[in-house]
Amino acid sequence: MSVQFLATWADGHRYGLDRAEDVVPLLVSIHECHKPVVVTLEARVDVRGLRVTRGLHLGVGHEKRGFAFPYGRPHTGYAVHRGVRPWHRDISFGFEGTPTPFHPAETRITPEQVWALALSYLATGHTTEAVGWGCLPTRRKR
Repeated sequence: MSVQFLATWADGHRYGLDRAEDVVPLLVSIHECHKPVVVTLEARVDVRGLRVTRGLHLGVGHEKRGFAFPYGRPHTGYAVHRGVRPWHRDISFGFEGTPTPFHPAETRITPEQVWALALSYLATGHTTEAVGWGCLPTRRKR
């Protein structure tokens, strides 16, 4: 049994991914809407047919920035590329229909890096060493 992935984002959109290479065209099409949203990639089931409780949250749709955050185990934090300086302010990405601000330290990758990280994650099931992982989520006052 191959691992199939499910992508979900704002307002209940769902898209099944049978091949890793299908993720980039999907993310590019979401990005081109120019509405920053959180896209969640998760395996439908693992190779043994068991439900999976890990995946990847991606910030997509901002013209120059994005984020990647794996959830489940291991807890690695947000993706950070040393060549990308922090954005000058928070960026709000729609998460399950709610605009959610992300701190500049959490958005230190470009949209193209988001796509590459997603492709690598779907192909291997692991985060890549091409970027640093380490900025853990900040606590926000509501």
